[in-house]
Order: sequence, then structure tokens, then C-alpha cells
Amino acid sequence: MKTLLKFLLLVICLTFIFILLAAVLPYSQTIENADGGIHLSGIVYLVINSLWICLAIFYVAKKSPLKNDETIGGLSFSLFFIYAFMPQIEPLLFKNTVLALDRIDVLFIMIVHGISVVLATLLGVRLFRGHFKPSRYTRKSKYFSTTDILIKLLLTGVSYMVIYFVFEYFVTWKIEEVRIFYTGSSQDVGFVPRLIEIWNHTPSLYFVQLARGVLFGLFILPVVNMFRKKSLVLLISIILIFESSAISLIIPNLVYPEVVRTGHLWEMISSLFLFAIITWLVFDKLILARVNDKYY
Repeated sequence: MKTLLKFLLLVICLTFIFILLAAVLPYSQTIENADGGIHLSGIVYLVINSLWICLAIFYVAKKSPLKNDETIGGLSFSLFFIYAFMPQIEPLLFKNTVLALDRIDVLFIMIVHGISVVLATLLGVRLFRGHFKPSRYTRKSKYFSTTDILIKLLLTGVSYMVIYFVFEYFVTWKIEEVRIFYTGSSQDVGFVPRLIEIWNHTPSLYFVQLARGVLFGLFILPVVNMFRKKSLVLLISIILIFESSAISLIIPNLVYPEVVRTGHLWEMISSLFLFAIITWLVFDKLILARVNDKYY
């Protein structure tokens, strides 16, 4: 019961911090004109978002074998970039895909999410661990060399790019409203023609998704390092943290109509779940070379 109360307290604090920061930042006139105030449904979705983030913080904090400061540092780094930064890459790079937001609004959204999740991590680790004193912690004899890390990051990049385009088409693009929203036409030209169409009009999108996959791998490294001796815990942690990047889409926004937002939500939830498993396999199970009885 005590743990449950602490968890609910963290959810309330995260939700309050988010609302407070969102209220004080000077968004553009577009946002000010469209903002109809705080609605009950919006708060419910925001609380669901907070529940997921707090679940990730709770799980990693309880399972981490590291000191509190090391846990806070590693988890804050991973959550800040994966939850707050990663979803905003495309809106920042491709302004035409965000019809209602200026880039300054996107930066403010990133700031709100980033500060909120860092403060929640700081509070959550303290709440759930107290003055934690780790037992003697011996790392697994599986060390990552620079070459090993680069190869594995490239693998995560390629994996993410493939997963992105497969799920983008078969989950989201199959929805007629999505096609109309992005192209003005309901026509579905097919998977391969769709890939060719993207290459002809926005070839940089392929490289952006490759880079996103690399960044996902890079930003989860502190958690990979944290749980080298706990394979299953690492898998669950990666899933929880990666899905935080998707769960924020549960909050209604000015960017997408409801059907489009829901389509992207299910696309992100399903694709990031698969990508989390692949990332776990790459970092925890894939052994590239063995030198002097130690894995690199």
C-alpha cells in the first residue's frame, strides 16, 4: 500500500508539473487561438501518459543495481531523449508535416516533456529507493568496444528504418483518412510504389529514420549498461522506455485529426514494441567477437 501511494503521488506530481510548464511557456499565437482551456478528457489522457512514464521510472528504479545518482543520471538521460526529444525530430525537420505548429512550439513541447520527465525521475528514484546502498556489483564479462557499439548502433538504425516503413504502410497508411490528410487523395498505390514515391519526393526521410534508429540505440545505452547482468529486466526496461515515445500520442493535439492521431498511436505502439525486442537482442544477445575470453 505504501508503494502504491508513492506511485500515485509521482503520477500526480508529473501531471501537475506538465500542466504548469505548458501553462507558463509562451506558445505561438496559433496555439493560443486554438487552445480552449483545460478539458477533463485531456487531463484523463495526460494522466494515462503519466502512468506509463511513472511505471517505467518505478520499474527501472526498483531493479537498478547502481547507486541512486547513477540510476537517476542514466534513466534521466534515456527518458529525456527517447520520450521528449525523439518524437519531435520529424516535426522539427519537416515543417510541412506539422500543419498547426511552428518550430518554436515544437521546441516548447520538447521542453515541457523533458523537464517534466527529468524531475519525475529525480523524485521517483528517491521515493522508491530511499537511501539505497547497492551491494557489491560485478559487471558481466561482456564489454563493448567502440567498434562493437558502432556496429550495433548501425544494426538498430537499419532495423528501425525497415520497421518504420513497414508499419507506416501496413498500419497507418491503410487508413483512408491518413492518406487524405497527407496527400489530399484516398488512393493507395501499394507498398513498393509507396516506398518509391517517398524516395522520389522526400528521399531524406530514409536517412532520417536510419538516424532515428541509431539515436534510439544510443540513448538506451545507459540502461543497457545498467542491466548487463539482468537480461529479462533489460528487455522489459527497453520496452517501457521505448513505448514512452509512443504513449504521448494518446494525448489529443493540434497536429493530427483524431483518426490520424489514433492511427499513428497504434503504429508507434506496435512498431516500437518489435523494435525494443530487436534492440534487446542486438545489445544483449549478439556477440560480435571474442578476445582473451572477454566479449567485445
